[in-house]
Amino acid sequence: MMIRVPRSARAVRWFLSILAIALASSRAEAQPVMAGVARDANLGKPLQCLHVALIDSTGRSVAHTVTDSAGEFMLEAPRAGPYSVQFIVQGWERLGGPVDTLTESDFRQRVYPLAFTNMLVRDPSRGPVPIVNRGAGESKKDADVDSVPALETDGTWQSHRVIPGPGLRYPERRYAAGASGIVLAQFIIDSTGKAREDSWRLIRTSHADFETAVRDSLANARWRPARIAGKPVCELVLDYTEFSIEGNVGRIVLRTR
Repeated sequence: MMIRVPRSARAVRWFLSILAIALASSRAEAQPVMAGVARDANLGKPLQCLHVALIDSTGRSVAHTVTDSAGEFMLEAPRAGPYSVQFIVQGWERLGGPVDTLTESDFRQRVYPLAFTNMLVRDPSRGPVPIVNRGAGESKKDADVDSVPALETDGTWQSHRVIPGPGLRYPERRYAAGASGIVLAQFIIDSTGKAREDSWRLIRTSHADFETAVRDSLANARWRPARIAGKPVCELVLDYTEFSIEGNVGRIVLRTR
């Protein structure tokens, strides 16, 4: 858009004074902002679709967002005051940044190197809460599947939730060998509730067969996607799957789905 500037000196002074007042008014009405970049502390790569919450002095979350493809985010505070940001992956210990005291129209930005290492244990006495229990009478190639419910609500944020569907199967060669194992992987559930294949990253596994079983199952898996104020958004997931054999039945425990 082109702004036409008056030619006379008096008109120019008037124009500049009006412009200065407008800019000052705009800045005075602007809310303070916390912004930053979330990166994997080990790889240095941006963490996309990571849930970020803005926390006030009472520990209450007052705003939510997810990081973009560059790991960047921006959160508006409702008013001046002390705030921090909190990074949240379902089923894992939350990571937080330092407290910044924001003034009116303030803008603070940081780089956050993050490493999610501590899984949350919701019920140490019972372990994961079963949502599917097929029983020992079924084929031993199938499995009992337990899972911690993957619904978490915090203010306007709602995390992903699994939609029951085709199950994950115990790898036949691992079952025949009587072998147990684990898979820890990172991937993104998009705003339609599907796993993004290009986002898959294996962090740790005890055998490639277990990794293949988990990764292949994602093609048919569906979730109710995460939401911010009712709008579906993508979400970064750290998925920990345990395989074990009890009697003649392979057992699979999904910790974070």
